[in-house]
Amino acid sequence: MRALLPDAPNPNGWPYRLMVAPDGFYGRYGDAHEAGLITHVISIMPPGGHHFRFAELLQNRAKVWLPSREGQSLSQVVDDELAYVEHFVDALPADAGVLILSLNLGTPALAVAVGLIARQVGWQRAEEIEQELKATLPVSRVTPAAVLIAAWRRRPVASVDAAC
Repeated sequence: MRALLPDAPNPNGWPYRLMVAPDGFYGRYGDAHEAGLITHVISIMPPGGHHFRFAELLQNRAKVWLPSREGQSLSQVVDDELAYVEHFVDALPADAGVLILSLNLGTPALAVAVGLIARQVGWQRAEEIEQELKATLPVSRVTPAAVLIAAWRRRPVASVDAAC
């Protein structure tokens, strides 16, 4: 786990130390947790789903219910949940290390990570960082959940995009 945005931190100075993981790959993030690199977790489940046991291990967690497929999107629910994620992230301390967990080979988690990064550096740079994050996932053909990326794009992001 390393800082993705050391030059564009969130309001409290957190440099976006992120790890994205799908459910069922505890070995991929268990070592990072045991080493103290993971301090917070965002657990993403489809509406009505049950959150991962790992999310209960950490006191600092956000539980989010987000649809990940087209046709499941209720725009107000998605907006409310993304606002909750933004609030959680904006309050992170500078030394935070965040694991974002989701089902579906990490596609909702990757979409949330890309949207959070875009808030700071704009969409062009966020999509470049997405490629770096995808390289760390256990499956090579992972794409962010399209419905969540569309929802993020409707939200305000950094003024960087205006210059792109």
